[in-house]
Amino acid sequence: ADGGVEITKFLQMSNKKVAVPRASKAWREYVEYVNEIVMEGYANAILASLKYLNEQVNSEILAETEQAPLLEVSLELVVPDVQWSPEIGESGDADRPGVRDLINGWVRAFQNTGTLVRRLDIGEGNYMKELEEDFYILDGVSELQAVILANEAECVAFKESYDRYRYLWRNDLNGTL
Repeated sequence: ADGGVEITKFLQMSNKKVAVPRASKAWREYVEYVNEIVMEGYANAILASLKYLNEQVNSEILAETEQAPLLEVSLELVVPDVQWSPEIGESGDADRPGVRDLINGWVRAFQNTGTLVRRLDIGEGNYMKELEEDFYILDGVSELQAVILANEAECVAFKESYDRYRYLWRNDLNGTL
């Protein structure tokens, strides 16, 4: 928010120096030009964050770079079931978010940076709507979601390989013997 105040101050100082009426077409075009720079800066920051997050959860990239993943899940026996910790999808529990809940929250936080600065061109509102509709950001979110869904599918397949042995922890073996 402080950055927006600073930009506004610079615009006001520029207006005083060039002594152009604020209602003039030239000044409105200049403010729109600065407004576009701010929008582009936000979009680039969000895209960089999405790219970094994608690199931290994409198993192919992690294998190539030999990095540790940002998130780790474990499959645990919680009798009578085998469960993920944390849940791999959406948990539905705000106190114990699943992996997808966490990632979606981070993406929302990236996008919410557009609410931190008041619009320069109209002097009210923020940049959230434009950022939500930005094709490149939508594409970046879509790519990230595809990676998350692929990871979830791999986890489901891994869990299913153990499900065929569930009788070992669900049945009373003493009664069976």
